[in-house]
Amino acid sequence: MRIVNKSDVKEHLQELLAVQITEDMPIYEVYDDSIKMFQVLSKINNGFHINLGMIDLVMCDTVDKLIEKITLESKNVVNIVGEEQLSLIQQSYWIGREQEFYGASNSTHLYLEVHHNLDLMKLEKVIRTLIKRHMKYVLLMK
Repeated sequence: MRIVNKSDVKEHLQELLAVQITEDMPIYEVYDDSIKMFQVLSKINNGFHINLGMIDLVMCDTVDKLIEKITLESKNVVNIVGEEQLSLIQQSYWIGREQEFYGASNSTHLYLEVHHNLDLMKLEKVIRTLIKRHMKYVLLMK
């Protein structure tokens, strides 16, 4: 689902939370305890395909501010090449390459998805051995 404006966000948010909302409604009326807060955040992130943190939810004191935040975040994750949104790993890679962010200019050197029954303990041991071997080589070269 591609969200383009605040009215779309409000409508989808009402469907997700199964509650009638108004823009000036205090955010604490949407959730009244910390457990429900986590549930609301999960529904928002999954329903809008965004990744808001708890602090984002807490900083919005009204539903209107939450709608603005969701609208902004929804626009930020739209793939500039087409209509589809970036996956979480694509978002991380894209944001990590941007110069405006703290710790930027870092990227993933390798990303694998292995769909096979592997002995994960053995795989981890092999990877750690390779890293140690590489680090010894780097140190010897200096």
